Amino acid sequence: FVTWVEVWATTCAASDSLNATTRPYEESILACSSASCACLNYYKQRPVDEPEVPTCLERAASAGLLSDLAKGFLPFMIRKCWMEMQSLNNPCGKCDSVRASRGNCDEL
Repeated sequence: FVTWVEVWATTCAASDSLNATTRPYEESILACSSASCACLNYYKQRPVDEPEVPTCLERAASAGLLSDLAKGFLPFMIRKCWMEMQSLNNPCGKCDSVRASRGNCDEL
């Protein structure tokens, strides 16, 4: 889990995604809609069921197993951006894997 969390945090915080490269994240993060599809798709590879992610994050943080990025950025990202990021996977969303074949999606 810890390895997955670290990769997910790095992927989502990258300059080609949310650009949360410096603290305070509130000042450096781009709009939530700028999350990369790589960030959203990596979340789907999580090693635990979705409802278990917050508990596992808390346990890993309490045990001192997470980097500062994972401890600070992921909770911030989940609070601030989660709903909007999930909508990017909706039909015709930026990260819809079959968007091009739908034929009825508005231009992004």
